[in-house]
Amino acid sequence: MRRILVAIVLTPVASAEIVSVAGQVERVDAPPSVRRQAYESVLARVFLERADITIPQGQTINAVNSGVYDCYCDFEDEPLAESVVADTYFFHFDPPGTSQHFAQGEIEFSRPIVGVLGRSLTMHDTDATFGRPGTLYPTDRFNREFEFQNRGNYDYFEISSDRRRISFRVVCSTDVDQFRVILGSGCRADLNGDGAVDTQDVVGFLAAWSAGEPAADTTADGVIDSRDFAEALHVWSGGC
Repeated sequence: MRRILVAIVLTPVASAEIVSVAGQVERVDAPPSVRRQAYESVLARVFLERADITIPQGQTINAVNSGVYDCYCDFEDEPLAESVVADTYFFHFDPPGTSQHFAQGEIEFSRPIVGVLGRSLTMHDTDATFGRPGTLYPTDRFNREFEFQNRGNYDYFEISSDRRRISFRVVCSTDVDQFRVILGSGCRADLNGDGAVDTQDVVGFLAAWSAGEPAADTTADGVIDSRDFAEALHVWSGGC
């Protein structure tokens, strides 16, 4: 698979949304726990974890290209070329009891998918920063990912060519099957996310920058200073 270099998104905009779900999956509010046997259902669940968070340059993304992921060899564990402002959504399937259950479906988003964290270790390492505050995640560093040992078995997910849909097919019994989706947050120059590039974008950014809000850290270096201001103006002046 060829490498995708993700363009930087510098400021907060309206959160990406789920347009529709189909098949054995439902959209839910963030639950208290997604640990094994804590949130069971015959349906897979998907929920918003965080909105408009900065994901730093170098963060490992397991799946960055369109296509089917049904084998460990499909994953390239690519680092982000640049930081992004994004939303994270979490997919969770934990059927009741210990018998085998099957689920298949599709989730469509209003904005493009930057990538998927589909490996147990990568999910574990990002639960604290990308996960939903107040939701308990598995403490085991393993046994969370889809079973990809044999290409063509029941477990797979697929990122559509337009990067707005993710489909899946999974069989699960005693463990959980999960992945984390990272979504881009729209036009770089639309700083306030209202669909227009105008002076209100600058006014809104100035308010966030003056207040020292994390959203104003456009350089994603952990410091809010004049460089963030200069970068925001540069992006805004370039338009969409």
